[in-house]
Amino acid sequence: MTLWRAASNCLATKSNLCIKKVLNDNNCPLCGVFAETELHLLVSCQFAWACWEFSGFIAADSNPVSLLSWLSSNAARMDDEKLSRVVMLCWAIWSARNDLLWKNRARSVKSVVDFAQSSLHQFLKARAKQLTSAPRKPGDASEIWTKPTVGIKLNVDAALFVQELKHGYGCVIRNTDGDLVSVFAGAKQGKVSPEIAEAMGIREALSWLKNHNFSHATVESDSLVCVAAIRSNEKLNSGFGFIVEECKLILRSLLNVTLCFVNRSANRAAHYIARHSLSLAERIVIEIYGMCARFWWGGDNDFRKMHLGTWPHLCWHKSNGRMGFRNMFLFNQFPFAKQAGRLYDSLDSLVACVMKGFYYPHSSIVNVLEIKRASFLWKSVLYGAVIYGRKG
Repeated sequence: MTLWRAASNCLATKSNLCIKKVLNDNNCPLCGVFAETELHLLVSCQFAWACWEFSGFIAADSNPVSLLSWLSSNAARMDDEKLSRVVMLCWAIWSARNDLLWKNRARSVKSVVDFAQSSLHQFLKARAKQLTSAPRKPGDASEIWTKPTVGIKLNVDAALFVQELKHGYGCVIRNTDGDLVSVFAGAKQGKVSPEIAEAMGIREALSWLKNHNFSHATVESDSLVCVAAIRSNEKLNSGFGFIVEECKLILRSLLNVTLCFVNRSANRAAHYIARHSLSLAERIVIEIYGMCARFWWGGDNDFRKMHLGTWPHLCWHKSNGRMGFRNMFLFNQFPFAKQAGRLYDSLDSLVACVMKGFYYPHSSIVNVLEIKRASFLWKSVLYGAVIYGRKG
């Protein structure tokens, strides 16, 4: 509503109030130099333009003819998600102006941009929750896991690893006899919301179905928000909505595949796999890494330990003028690199001949590509080959 009034030149700016003989002063309260029009307040003002630059937007023109033309030029080259951020930032700038004018409270550029982003996130989250009120289908909200009557059943779940700044997913596939067909999991870098992590897990499950050509399948998830969003015809202009649209696209390409919501008690197997999607070795290394960092950088308000530099710099060798601390990631990876080096140097050994005949019969270990269905031993060797000289 605020932006519509601004584009229609009927927003209660000082210029409009002067025209109606309400005020005599039309100076912008944010810069105090130019007349406060809709275009100046939201675009041309130095404070407003600083907000656009801080938020990462490179607007079409800083000197447009009118606010409506500026909005039209940006709408023509932006997607719905970016356009929603533009609308919200305009509203945040107008709110900052009102706070300064009526409450005498000045706000920084960063606070305005953060306020716009948080408000947009809350709006999209509330909008997504409204989708959970969609009517449930038969088979939803099951308390216990049951065998599929036809085809296979995929149970999928996601997990967040806050300390490691990662998120993972896990999927368990079983047939009509309850026998295990397949299990897969994965972890990705980045801190995301639970809804996005769950949606990404469902997308991976649907992609697995598409690649394996099963004619009848049921996908079960314990995320009601994701299931309702994928079933809904409404399009969400957000990162979560983008993943949901990908799930819809894959689901439409599959035949006789249904998506159901189940309670956590019926999805325990997938939950267990998701919680262990981050490898045990990596979690142990990260824990040791954090213990070392806390030993040198720990403390509280009353006590502060030594701050000798950044942790990566302290792990450099002493010959480079650093402390030479152990980099636990490389320390864990180096034994596998030694094995990769032995396979490269000892071409006549029995292990090297077996590995070469099975994994790289027409090349060397430094050029071989990773194979998805390789053994754990071979994946460990490739993990160490990165240090040995191979780009993995």
